[in-house]
Amino acid sequence: MVKDLTLSGLSKALGFYYWTKNKISGEEFWSGEIYDIIREDPSSSFSIHEFTISFVHENDQHPFIEAIENYMEYQSPFEMEIRVRKKNGNYYWLQCKSADKINDTLCPKEHLIVFVDINAQKKYKMRYDENKFFYQESAEMTRTGGWFIDFEHKKTYWDRGTRKILEIGKDVKPTIKNGISFFAKGYRFKAMKHFLDCSLNGFPFHIEVKLNTSRGRTFWAIIIGRPIYQPSTRKIIGIRGVIQDIYELKIKEISIQKSMDIIASQNSRLYNFAHIVSHNLRSHSSNLELVSELFKGTNDPAEKDELFNTVTEISYSLNKTIEHLNEVAAIHTRINKKMERVQLSKTLQLVMASIKQIVMQEKAIIESDFSEVDELTYIPAYLESIMLNLITNAIKYKHPDRIPHIKIRSYRKGEKIRMEVSDNGIGIDLETFGSKIFGMYKTFHQADNAVGIGLFLTKNQIESLNGSIDVQSEVGTGTTFIINF
Repeated sequence: MVKDLTLSGLSKALGFYYWTKNKISGEEFWSGEIYDIIREDPSSSFSIHEFTISFVHENDQHPFIEAIENYMEYQSPFEMEIRVRKKNGNYYWLQCKSADKINDTLCPKEHLIVFVDINAQKKYKMRYDENKFFYQESAEMTRTGGWFIDFEHKKTYWDRGTRKILEIGKDVKPTIKNGISFFAKGYRFKAMKHFLDCSLNGFPFHIEVKLNTSRGRTFWAIIIGRPIYQPSTRKIIGIRGVIQDIYELKIKEISIQKSMDIIASQNSRLYNFAHIVSHNLRSHSSNLELVSELFKGTNDPAEKDELFNTVTEISYSLNKTIEHLNEVAAIHTRINKKMERVQLSKTLQLVMASIKQIVMQEKAIIESDFSEVDELTYIPAYLESIMLNLITNAIKYKHPDRIPHIKIRSYRKGEKIRMEVSDNGIGIDLETFGSKIFGMYKTFHQADNAVGIGLFLTKNQIESLNGSIDVQSEVGTGTTFIINF
């Protein structure tokens, strides 16, 4: 048995436990602290093997026994962590290692194994690892990363999640400059403004921006940042924040918004159509009812003939109204009609062939420029109808002092294809008639052949395919219609 007070004193001073075995007699000794852990009577004795089988966790038993035997037989040093069962059934973490170097000085005739209490550190590390795991899993599932800008040490930090989102490797050194470079054009100034406000004035920020990864992928992201203060001086010493890839959510949001816009537009057109039907048919039916009452109340043949002619006129007008309403209704039932690649230039040729006599009669000059965009995917009949209505409209409302000059051109505006149809006609007073231009049976000039159905149909055709039409005009100068396909 070890009698050396120096080893016992050393273990108490440094806070470790130990086990020794005499190399000659085979006698084994445990320091008293081991008994405190396993809650056993200090008067009881057990060998290192009995201790292992009785108190060491089953998953640690075999490697522990093997390490001890190699140590005692071949002097192979070892160091490992084991779990020791307490009397209440819970396990306690100990670090154990052979200690021949200490033993050669204190008790050279005995094998020595030192046990160090690492239970608190181990539990802390396990909690840390668990929290880190859940953080990384949460970040992975939500496509989120963390970042930090340290003003005092002039360093920038990106965690694994941020690097994954931006598609950059560990070899890329983060800086404020290359961080800003990931913002898409149009969003860099916005980002820099928020970063400056946060770093100088302590304003936190939550912005939605477009970013570019190192591989060129563009995506939507949310950037959140808040200032970090030095506790004693309240000086801003950095900015900490998160980045979240919301590309898929944004695409769904945009898709939902488009669907909602389409539904709202369709509901609006349906309401307007129902209003038009109700108003126009009621007008005709009221006239017929009045003429019918007058017809019943007279016996004068001449007056009856006149009333009969009125009925004929009302019937003709009613028939035209129904034709127009059918045309409007047909627009919305043809939406599912096959869309195909069509050329603006060829469509214009078809339109010009159909109105050749009108153009020659009015000596109209029609210029076109489809050099930037000539092809688009559309319903051919709609495109032809749109061109026909806008060109004939321009000729119909020509200026009396000059021949009609119509210019048609196409170009790209962002992701949209645009077509402009401009004329030098009499123009439209937009302040007076701006809200009524595309209404049914709305006319703004005294032309005898003005009906007020063409622009209404054109607008409905364009909007049924999620496009839009705008107008710019100056009285006495001319009008430009802008179609966004």
